[in-house]
Amino acid sequence: MDSSDSIPDTSDIDADVASEFVEFTDDIPIEIYRCLRYVRKYEDKYQKENSNLNHLATEVSQCSLPDLPAFKKQFAKSLLHSDEYMQQTNAEAQKLYANVHAAYERLNDKIRYLENERPTSSS
Repeated sequence: MDSSDSIPDTSDIDADVASEFVEFTDDIPIEIYRCLRYVRKYEDKYQKENSNLNHLATEVSQCSLPDLPAFKKQFAKSLLHSDEYMQQTNAEAQKLYANVHAAYERLNDKIRYLENERPTSSS
């Protein structure tokens, strides 16, 4: 078997498939980077709010009775922010998974297409 038979002729490859592959190799790393950057950002904010919650919990045990409603309000606000940041982190992580999975499936489809469209040698 000639080695040229195993390599498809690039002139036979569909231009759309080639451009989609280039798009995949350009876009998916950018999307991964963007999502990971947001995950880190929201995770950092979540950690900051959790530290604030721990600080407030320590202070509330030492506060006087008249100050208790103000501490409860601060605690509730910090708890809501913490939950929002965790939800945003989770949403970005799910978006990252969905985008990478979809790109992987598209790439597999293109590979199967290219494998099925290989020119057959007519020796």
